[in-house]
Amino acid sequence: MPTFVLIPGAGSGPWTWEAVAQRLRTAGHHAIAVDLPCEDPDAGLGDYADLVAAAISEPPNTVLVAQSLGAFTAALVCTRVPVAMVVYVNAMIPLPGESPGAWWTNTRWEEAVRADLDRYGQPSEWGPAELSAMFMNDAPAELALEAGRHARTQASTPFADELPQEGWLEVATRSVIARQDRFLPAAFQRRLVRERLQIEPEEIDGGHMVIRTNPSAVSARLRQHVAGMAS
Repeated sequence: MPTFVLIPGAGSGPWTWEAVAQRLRTAGHHAIAVDLPCEDPDAGLGDYADLVAAAISEPPNTVLVAQSLGAFTAALVCTRVPVAMVVYVNAMIPLPGESPGAWWTNTRWEEAVRADLDRYGQPSEWGPAELSAMFMNDAPAELALEAGRHARTQASTPFADELPQEGWLEVATRSVIARQDRFLPAAFQRRLVRERLQIEPEEIDGGHMVIRTNPSAVSARLRQHVAGMAS
């Protein structure tokens, strides 16, 4: 049975993956949500990748699942450990040699979210209300409040780190996008997936934090992807 190693996005931790992990375990899978040192200014992408790699006990039978910024960590892990598959969920899909800091300009992200930036300002200016509107727009009020309690600071260090030029693009890759994502809009994600991965994304209902707001749909997609893998 494949093991899922779940990688959180910026400023978040294992809580974001908890509901998906629970559903995967109920279905008989191993699922590990990695706790990255997002608040540590001394920790870069290499440190994030080291922690994920250390969580992998059976490399050839492992599926990395990465949300948002976690895509850069997943790509780097693939240069260090052989894995069976990578699944991106509402992810900052990277290119070889790219850094997270350069990704925003390279992908023309601001164009895709111009209306929301005009309404809420730049991300550096967002408070709890703006963060909730952009990341948890599909969530019930109680879940949105709980997400706020679990929010963490994200150090800027990993955003300067460039990925290697090779060593990870050959890994089998899938993409899941959420139709109501405001932070990485669906149309924007479709373009990136087609341009950068040359595949078609799979779409489910939800916002940017769909892994928390629609965990049943996410876990169902993940189980489908590994249905043909050897146990």
